[in-house]
Amino acid sequence: MFGFPVRFPAVNPHKGVGGVKHVPLHKKEKTPMKHRQSNPGSSPLKFPYTKRHPKRALAALSLAAAVTYAHAQTLQVIPPFPGGFYSHLTGISADGSVVAAGNVLPSGEIDRGFTWTSASGAQDIGFLPGFTLATIPTGLSGNGSTVVGIAFDPNYNLASFRYQNGVMEDLGSLGGTNPVTLSTGVSYDGSVVTGYSSSDGIDSHAFRWTQAGMQDLGVLPGGSYSLGLAISGDGEVIVGNGNVGSDGRIFRWTQADGMKPLGFLPGSTFDGAYALSADGTAIAGVSDAQAVRWLGDVPQALGSLPGTLFSSANAVSGDGQIIGGTTFDSSFSPTAFIWSQATGMLDIEELLASRGVDMAGWNFESINGISADGSALIAFGSRNGEPVGILVTDFAVPEASPLSATASLLAFGVASSWLRIRRQRQA
Repeated sequence: MFGFPVRFPAVNPHKGVGGVKHVPLHKKEKTPMKHRQSNPGSSPLKFPYTKRHPKRALAALSLAAAVTYAHAQTLQVIPPFPGGFYSHLTGISADGSVVAAGNVLPSGEIDRGFTWTSASGAQDIGFLPGFTLATIPTGLSGNGSTVVGIAFDPNYNLASFRYQNGVMEDLGSLGGTNPVTLSTGVSYDGSVVTGYSSSDGIDSHAFRWTQAGMQDLGVLPGGSYSLGLAISGDGEVIVGNGNVGSDGRIFRWTQADGMKPLGFLPGSTFDGAYALSADGTAIAGVSDAQAVRWLGDVPQALGSLPGTLFSSANAVSGDGQIIGGTTFDSSFSPTAFIWSQATGMLDIEELLASRGVDMAGWNFESINGISADGSALIAFGSRNGEPVGILVTDFAVPEASPLSATASLLAFGVASSWLRIRRQRQA
């Protein structure tokens, strides 16, 4: 019954302007938390749902003229277990055939975790021995065989687990008194896990786990904590969040180079790394309250959607060419986006609608995972007013062309005139 730290921009001291901060864990944080999808400025509280702002007709018209696509997409709700309210999707396999999820109760708490395939439906992964209060998946291996996450016992003590071949395994800790450990990411074959661990009086340190044990990855120079949040397919590259003095910075770790800080957008005091491409070359995250892709040490701002102020990149394809995430307007209403170099940032709902997908009743708030080739997405949103975990399959990345870009500008002008006339009539 714990919402693992969420990945969207924050505008309060919990995270600092620019993104959610995975704060160092201490003993007091062993109590299960619930996270709030709807308010980027809140501490992790509940898994709820918020209604979105009205659709942007202007962007929709220009989008329809600006992109091309190959074939139809399919939207599917991943149902919760009996008694559950909805499924919170936390991982997708490289081929898009397996999804990991938490079963969210009407109270907003998660009680169990499961995997889902179209052939077998939901498969409960059970509980870590002695930790029967809750099982919270946080990551899925690329081959779909291994789930990692967090477990709680009836006294709210927390443990980090790996589930593979029907067996739930406690990953241990970095030691100390009353240790607390969270696993957050796993390699393609499930053999390497990352996360972070702390104990009484000691801030969190990122770790790399293998069957040989748990390796402390240290902290950045001038830092006091580090949080391992994503891992490459081969398990050789780990990225996450740390600090340099009072500023939150992201890092890349390798065995050869150790933990190194990466660049940030001008003026940023908080950066967050939330996803890593399977090949280890591209990081998706946030800097200065903007969605960012890092290639090497250099951050690239991904732009914005009309009317939005903050954004965060939460997911990335295997080669780093497709990014997904969420944006927020001034009232903190979320809108999910998809990004490629060719098209820039696009509203996923408007993109799907432009391809003939019936979007009546659908609302996408955040893209939380992308398959290796970009053909499948997992998202949080709603269907007919009820919160749902959404799987998009047969997705094709849009391609822009000079001709369609020109048509987009024309549509922009038409839509602007139409919106002005409508506002005048409503006044």
